[in-house]
Amino acid sequence: MAKGLRASSKLAARNAKRSNPKSDYMVVQAARLNQVATRLAEQAKRPKITELGEDGEEKKADGDEGMTAQIDGEESKVKKISTSAPRDSRRETWRKAKGWKVHPGIGRSKNNGKAKRRR
Repeated sequence: MAKGLRASSKLAARNAKRSNPKSDYMVVQAARLNQVATRLAEQAKRPKITELGEDGEEKKADGDEGMTAQIDGEESKVKKISTSAPRDSRRETWRKAKGWKVHPGIGRSKNNGKAKRRR
């Protein structure tokens, strides 16, 4: 059987390759780490979208704006998506789109899809 990627022997071998200064793996790991660090530092320097005013300059956050976002000087309301309500099935959505009555109980069997009991 093959070893998994999380096997302790595999992890130990990869860590040994990364810690050896003459290894190609360490060079690649250091370059990757440096690239991520510079990207994060650059991202931290940029102002957030909500902190920019209409003219592109920073403005103070008032806190009373609510759920608004500034994109290219235009203010747009962000619609809050509810995740707590029950979702309709595809059949119910289709019936609503047609303007028909939605029957959530139709199509559901009494015995949850099991075959009828034989006596």
